[in-house]
Formats: sequence, structure tokens, C-alpha cells
Amino acid sequence: MKAFAGKSAFFAAIVALGLVFIPLQTARAADVYEVDPVHSSAIFGIEHLGVAMFYGSFNVIEGKIILDDDNPAACSVAVTIPVKKVDTRNKMRDDHLKSKDFFKAADYPDMSFKSSRVEKIAEGLYEVQGVFSMAGTARDMTFEVAKTGVGLGMQKEARIGFSAEFTLKRSDFGMVYGLNGLLGDEVKVCLSVEGIKKE
Repeated sequence: MKAFAGKSAFFAAIVALGLVFIPLQTARAADVYEVDPVHSSAIFGIEHLGVAMFYGSFNVIEGKIILDDDNPAACSVAVTIPVKKVDTRNKMRDDHLKSKDFFKAADYPDMSFKSSRVEKIAEGLYEVQGVFSMAGTARDMTFEVAKTGVGLGMQKEARIGFSAEFTLKRSDFGMVYGLNGLLGDEVKVCLSVEGIKKE
């Protein structure tokens, strides 16, 4: 009887340990990615004189992406772009864009987006809602983000890619310079972001 009782206690302990261990095995934390500024792009386009679209870019994107496909409510995006890194291939124009006519870079050196809700609407496709801040004004925004791929970098680090395209009105952010026909109000934005997984 003592031997049987000892075996019963032993098996009970094994079962209890298993019950504790199973949730720890199956629970998976969200993946955290740091934006890789070297392999990320932010491009914008605006109509010039009603004749053609003109395109420029920002040379630095910083931020963090938290992804959990099993629990989209745990996902989040936070991106910051220093406006002093605007690049239109013309220094005079770049300086004008940094001035009070546009980005007000001296007072507001960054534009940023921080998500408040992420919803998975299809495999690899998400609807992201949050607040976009630029030139001292913050606005709610909602747009779609597509997961473009996953892979390994040269150091075998895990990487992931996302892209988004949307249109905003610059007048919503106090940028009214040139609305007399010189420049359009709508700005087309194209983002391609590559993230490096944090261990």
C-alpha cells in the first residue's frame, strides 16, 4: 500500500507539473520589431501647378511594431519621422519645407503616428487606426497596412515588412501655403517599413 501510495503521489505530481507547463508552452508573446531606417522608405507626392505630381521623401524612419496575429488587439504601431530629413533633391526647397509655411521644423521637429487600434481584416492585411501628428496638429487616421514578407537578414536576424498607402490633406495640419493653385492640398503618402525582431 505504501508503494502504491508513493507511486500515486508521484504520478499526481507529474500530472500537476504538466498542467502548469502546458499553458507556458502554448502561450506565445507578441513579436516586437524595431524599424530599420536603412531599409525603410517614406515617399510623398503633391500636385504642382495642376500639371504633374512631384515626389519627395524622408530619409529616416524610426519606430516599433508589435505584432500578434493570434490577438490583433495586442498589436501596435509607433512611428516617428524627423522632418529635417526631408529630401526633394533641392536644398532651397527642402529649407522652405522646414519653415513655418509647412512643417515648422524648429518648433515641431518630428511627425509621428501612434496606433490606438489594429484589426486583422484578412490574411496579411490590417486596418490600423491612430493619431497622426504633424506641424503641431494631431488628427485621427485610419488606413490599411499590408504585410509584405518575412525573412532573415545577413546576420540571421528575423525581419518583417509592411507597406501602406494613403492620402491626407495638408490644410488639415495648417499647411495652406500655395493653395492658390501653386500646390495641391492632397498629399499622397507611400510607406514601406522593414522591421528587425528584438530577441
